[in-house]
Amino acid sequence: MPKSVKKLAAGDNITIKLPVDITNEVLVFINQEREVSRNKFLASALIGGLKHKMHEELNQVTVTLPIEVTEDQRKQLNNPNVERALAAFAQTIIGTGNMPLIHSIPKNESELKAPAEKVVDDSEEDLDYSIYDDLLPPDDE
Repeated sequence: MPKSVKKLAAGDNITIKLPVDITNEVLVFINQEREVSRNKFLASALIGGLKHKMHEELNQVTVTLPIEVTEDQRKQLNNPNVERALAAFAQTIIGTGNMPLIHSIPKNESELKAPAEKVVDDSEEDLDYSIYDDLLPPDDE
């Protein structure tokens, strides 16, 4: 029967032993001087490796943004709520979410037919634009 393993929590200390067959090249890389402590560097590398392993095992996808982001923006993108929102958006785009695609492929011939034209009243007499008031900047009086 496998030995019971204590569950880890954020901030817990762990101890690892470097493999005996570690290459000199890796050791030189680990021992380079950096602006961050070796523990922070190794923890970051470990977490990066674990995230990569999760991507493989959970069939996750990484999307590279074609823009530069600041450290604050990177932290915002790593917020769990933002990650869930981005995942929902991505599912919508690729058609696996609950919302339909913007440009979907017709499933049958009836969808290919152009819809009948609708008569639209263009008058602005009864339109209520007050719903947009909260989007406007406050009046500085």
